[in-house]
Amino acid sequence: MKSWRRRIVQTLLLILAGILVAAVVLYLRVKDVPRFYDKALVTSLKQLDDSRDELLEKVEQLKQDVRFSPAYQITLTDEQLNGWLARKYDTDSKSAVFSRPRLAVHPGFIEIACRARYKSLQTVVSVRVTAEMIGRRNVGQVQVTSIKAGSMSIGWDRVIDRVRQAVESTELETSWRSGDGEATVDVVIPSRWPQSHRELVIESIELAEGQLTIRGYSE
Repeated sequence: MKSWRRRIVQTLLLILAGILVAAVVLYLRVKDVPRFYDKALVTSLKQLDDSRDELLEKVEQLKQDVRFSPAYQITLTDEQLNGWLARKYDTDSKSAVFSRPRLAVHPGFIEIACRARYKSLQTVVSVRVTAEMIGRRNVGQVQVTSIKAGSMSIGWDRVIDRVRQAVESTELETSWRSGDGEATVDVVIPSRWPQSHRELVIESIELAEGQLTIRGYSE
């Protein structure tokens, strides 16, 4: 009888130990942070502001250039894009579900990460996307290929709904499709920019290490 009790106790202890180990592993995976995001967050406010100013200067220069030459090209770096994101979206508000977005551009894809808060849980959600023009005038296609909380893949529906709401709040015309662990959105990019007297047609988006290049023409 005692041996059976001992076995039951041992079994319960093993089950409890397994649950604790699984919980610790899950916690560590959720708390894991992408390397590029850690690096981007230590950038000083001055560096972020300087990089944002560089981006705005490039955009203003582009507006001037297309007045005299129909073909155009603009290259934006990780630092410049993150400077703009920091100024627009960084917040310490406890009511914000997502905050402090940062990105890293690589050949063929972009990593985007941000802090996420859900009740008492805090983690870093990261998304990997591809981006390209698809042949229709000023229509770009963005494909979401993975979504993670820390290093753990998570369900798509809730996150994709949040992303869709964020994109729709920009009032851009979009078309969404999802399935087979991926989501795709076609985005109509406005051809008329504020204070620009010409329409800008985007022909291509090139993703390289640390930068993206947009090419097109004005008319």
